[in-house]
Order: sequence, then structure tokens, then C-alpha cells
Amino acid sequence: MIVSKLLCLLIPLVAVLASPIDLGSQKDYLVLDLPGLDHLSETQRPIMHAGLLPLNLSFVPDDDTEYFFWRFSKREVDRADIVFWLNGGPGCSSMDGALMELGPFVINHKQEVEYNDGTWVETADVVFVDQPGGTGFSSTTNYLTELTEVADGFVTFLARYFQLFPEDVYKKFTLGGESYAGQYIPYILKAIMDDLKSDSGQLPKELYLKGGLIGNGWIDPNEQSLSYLEFFIKKDLIDVHGDYMPGLLQQQEKCQNLINHSGGQASESKISYSSCEKILNDALRYTRNKKAPLDEQCINMYDYTLRDTYPSCGMSWPPYLPDVTSFLQKESVLKALHLNSSASWSECSGRVGSHLKNKISVPSVDILPDLLQEIPIILFNGDHDIICNYIGTERMIDKLEFNGDQGFTGGTEYIPWFYNEVNVGQVISERNLTYVRVYNSSHMVPFDNTPVSRGLLDIYFDNFEDVEYNNVSGIATPVYDVDKNITYIDSNDPRLQNGPKSSSSDDSAAHRNPFFYYVFELLVIVLLLCGLVYLYQYYSNSAPHSILTDKHKKKSKNKSKNVRFLDDLESNLDLDNTDDKKDNSVMSKLLSSMGYQAQDPYRPLDKGADADLDIEMDNHGTSEK
Repeated sequence: MIVSKLLCLLIPLVAVLASPIDLGSQKDYLVLDLPGLDHLSETQRPIMHAGLLPLNLSFVPDDDTEYFFWRFSKREVDRADIVFWLNGGPGCSSMDGALMELGPFVINHKQEVEYNDGTWVETADVVFVDQPGGTGFSSTTNYLTELTEVADGFVTFLARYFQLFPEDVYKKFTLGGESYAGQYIPYILKAIMDDLKSDSGQLPKELYLKGGLIGNGWIDPNEQSLSYLEFFIKKDLIDVHGDYMPGLLQQQEKCQNLINHSGGQASESKISYSSCEKILNDALRYTRNKKAPLDEQCINMYDYTLRDTYPSCGMSWPPYLPDVTSFLQKESVLKALHLNSSASWSECSGRVGSHLKNKISVPSVDILPDLLQEIPIILFNGDHDIICNYIGTERMIDKLEFNGDQGFTGGTEYIPWFYNEVNVGQVISERNLTYVRVYNSSHMVPFDNTPVSRGLLDIYFDNFEDVEYNNVSGIATPVYDVDKNITYIDSNDPRLQNGPKSSSSDDSAAHRNPFFYYVFELLVIVLLLCGLVYLYQYYSNSAPHSILTDKHKKKSKNKSKNVRFLDDLESNLDLDNTDDKKDNSVMSKLLSSMGYQAQDPYRPLDKGADADLDIEMDNHGTSEK
């Protein structure tokens, strides 16, 4: 860290020479006051910087794009890690993440800040960015149309950011986000890696790219599009004998046919299919309870345990959104964030999504294998989400070919994850890929239980202990005491058989080494470190590995077969006992088992047609936050 600070002294000069844009100084971006901030203790008040950074994108003529960022760091703590957070959409503001999920504040009904006791700022510096242009407070008149452009734009933003905050170049860089950020993040990570390898790149070569975190990500439309109906059935949200079921199954078949037509290869398919999205929209319509109160008639697509008005079905969720919107429209807040009084904020921008057509860009699942060869990535899913549900993510992983194998091998099993003595999820990790299913959590995992979600960062940073709890072996992430600036796992709890690793040996070693020894050691190795820092940053984590230790590896077993949804139904409903003279397709058997053989028989859809049912329907689109 000392070497990094010495090297940082050279960066401002290099940055100024490399970029003609005058961004001012860090003091120009300090956030000193917010409504309610004076009610917080000193330890609860982070150091904050916010404002707009001009991009001047080289691939956009006369570009006027500005990205808004809000940076948080803990006082009197020099963090080794920095996380950049992106919400999805496309076109949804990362202020969702800052003020409703993992930032240091939440907004109360008085439109004032209150401390968020689960903030990730206790673990790392966090920067929330509204991107691409037109999202949140970020502005542009040149909307981007491809994910490759979005990635290049973010690299340019980072170049501006590191010009303003050169000390952050030497922190371990992690890119995190949720939902449609499952498309953003792999593209951006690839663009960063390509830039760092280029002789004409924009970013400082010293940048340490650690990896990525994607929560409830929209990554692979092929697998995820087919999971909606299965999720509804598994969670008992739909009547499989309902009059609408044949039409839903027909729409499922059309979605499957579209994917089959692409050969199952993401590179030959689109980012999304309207016919596949129609499955979710139709399921929400058909499960509407018109007898319930108006605000409880539709299943919340972001958390199936909640209800909403129809046709919102979760679009007005989370409930704090109106207060966040009012807070970000206050003149005093705009001034504190160094924005013009005329600036406006909305959670999601339809213009961003309507322009981002992705006619050339392939789904990000195509990019994951190459990324996993060089950096670790965590995928996590709240198990209450429908729109980007865990079934689709797990099916995607099962089929993903990376680092010499397909999916997780038979020698690796799920490990229970404990937080504060409660089993909050399960973890599996192998060959640079870690997957976490988070229990009792929605599309926005940090919103539901921020302290638990911070454990995801601890898992990513290898900050956990092996434990045995009620005779169940697993891992436990720390509980934080914010006021005392400490983290701990209760090793005195008799149910935790393996307590924290002792630090006595490290402490005694420190006492044996006098101050002059450290000075001498520093002088000897400083030049060597300066010469090797680049190689260390790029190759120290290059070998694919598992976050979990070898003790979590099990003896090899036969790998579970990845069975398609309709094949599962065929087996579970005993569809084989049918008349040979009848149509024996899976779809026909399924409908026959439900009692449709005596009614109008199921007929496969004509090529290119959507299912058309005689049920009253309203147009209702969905977006991913």
C-alpha cells in the first residue's frame, strides 16, 4: 500500500497530459450536507463525492454525454477495494442501489437520509454510476444502440474518474450490479481488459481488475426465457388445469422453437425475444385475482410473495421509491450533489431502452467463458424473483462451458451459508465461477436484507470462516459492529465449532520486527515492486480457482442430467400411458394428462404465430431494474 501511494504521486501529471479535459479537483465534488445527515453519528457519515463527468466519446460526433457518479468511502479507513455498482433496466438509475440497497443511506418518509446498517461501504469504497447516457442524472443527446458502445463509454468514464481520483487506481477494482447489468458487466469487463492490454488504451496500466458480481442478472435469454412457466408451477402460483394453460404451453413452445432455431448458441440469438417475454406477461394476466383489493390483484414479478396493482405487477416496487424520487428532486439535494437546479431524476428511462437495440451485440453469456479464464465472477440470485429467477440462472450455469468443463463438476457441491447464526443461502464455487442462491430475497437482494447481502462481498473477498452449525458444515460471513469499526464472528458460540482463525502468530511477528526493519525492507523491495506491480496485478489471480477451500470438495459423482422443463413434466405426470394412435408429442401428452383429451385438442402453433387466447388482456410490458 505504501508503494501504491508513492506511485500515485505520478498519476495526476500523467492523467493531465493524457486528457485535455479539466475536471477540477476532488474538493469540487465533495458532498457536505444532505437532509437528515446531521442526525447521524460521525462513524455513520461517509466521505462523499458526487457530480457529472464529461465523456467526449471518441466514437460519437459532437458528443455531449455526462455521467453522474456518487462515491462513498468510510472515514479514517484506507480501503484496499473499490466497487463500482450499476443497476439495470436498461436505463434504470444506480441511485436505486445507492439509496435503497447497498449504499450508506436509505430515505425515510420525511425525505431524509437514515443510516443503512448493512451498507457495503463498511467493506469497500463504493461508486454508483448512472449509465449509459440518459439514465438517472446522466445526460446525452446521443443515445447508444449497442452493448459494445455502452462498454466503451464506461471505459471512457473510468478514464475520467481515475484522472479525478488517481489514488483509486491502486485499489482492487470490482464491477457489480444487478438485473440488466448482467449484460452490461461482462461487456464492460471485457472492454476494460482489452483496454489494459492495448498500447493505446485510455486506462492506467496499474489498474488492478479483480472481478465482477452479478445479482439476478439477465445474462442468457436462451435459458432464462424458458424458466418463467416452470417457476410459476414450482411455486404453485398457477393452476395447471386452468383454461389458460394450453395457450401458455403453446407460447412456451414458440419460445423454445425460436431458441432451437438459433441452434442453442447465444451468439446466434438476440438479447431478448418478445415471444418469450410474452410468457411472463400472460402468466401475470391469467393469475390476476380480480376479487382481491386493487393493490393485491397481481403477483409482483420481482418478489412472488408480494402483490401489487394490475397491470403494475411490481413496477411500482420497492415501496421506498416515491420517497427516493422526492428526495432526489429537492433543490438542496441537487445542490449538494453538484447538479443544476433544473436537473430531473426518474428511476428508469424508456428512451435508453428503446435506443439500445443490440442488433449486433450478442448475449453476454457468450463472453463469460473468456472472462472466467482471467478473473473470478460471482453470480447470485434471490430466490423470490420471477423475472430473472434462480431456475434460469442455474440452468444457464449447467450448460456453460468454461475453463475446460461444462457447469460445475460432480466433485463440487453446494455449501450452506450462515449469517448471524441463520442459514441465509447456499454457495458453490469452481474454476473462477461462484454461484450463490440467497434465500427469502427478491430481484433486488440488498433491498431485502442489506447486512446479509454484504456477506456476498465478504464471500467474494474470501472473508469468511468454515463453521459447523447444528451439525451442518458450512461457511459464515462476519457480523459488523459499525460504531466500533470492527467485524466479528462469535467464536464463543458452542454451535460454531470452528471459530475465527487466530491472529496471534501475526501479532507476535509484528512485535518481533522493529520499525527500522520495515524501513529497511521497504527500501530493498520498492524498486522491485514497482517493476513487478503490473505483472502481479494481471497474473496473480489468472489461474481459475474456487473461492471455497478444498475441504468443500466432495468425491466425484455422476453429474446430474440437465433435463428440459417439458421433459420433467412428462416424467412427473406419467405421460407415457397414452394411446399409440393419438398424438404422442410431449405437449399433447401433457394436455391430455390435464383433461384436455376430450376437449378441443392441442394444436401446435403455426410458425411465427403467438398464442391467441379468448381471455381479456391488457398490454403490459416489463422492465428489469
